[in-house]
Amino acid sequence: MSQLKSQLELGSHTLFQREVELDELLRSRERTVKELEEHLRAALSMLTKPDTPITALESRLASAQQETEDYRARLAKVVQRAVAKNRTLVEPKPRVVTRTKPKVAPRHRPSEASSPTEIKTPISVVVIMNAARRTNVRP
Repeated sequence: MSQLKSQLELGSHTLFQREVELDELLRSRERTVKELEEHLRAALSMLTKPDTPITALESRLASAQQETEDYRARLAKVVQRAVAKNRTLVEPKPRVVTRTKPKVAPRHRPSEASSPTEIKTPISVVVIMNAARRTNVRP
């Protein structure tokens, strides 16, 4: 009987130890689950916050694009009216090509009274003439 009693106490102690281990594991898992739930809530709140400005920006973009299309349509109508009005006002006229003779400048002849210094001569001729005057030699 004492042996049976000692075996029961040993079994009871072993079961108590296992129960403590399982209790610690359960608490650890519960903490992990709570932490993960908090992270999940934080991530979801981060995702929902920027979603509001994005949807607002998307709606503003859509309205701006619609407004641009309206302006384009109005501009196209204005251009069409202007082109139609211009075509009715201006009828194409045949072009008359007139040719004129080019004006030719009259030739200038030096008068007999003009001095030889007024006649335009190339610079090389002037240099030779000046050199000839100095040496009293006629070219």
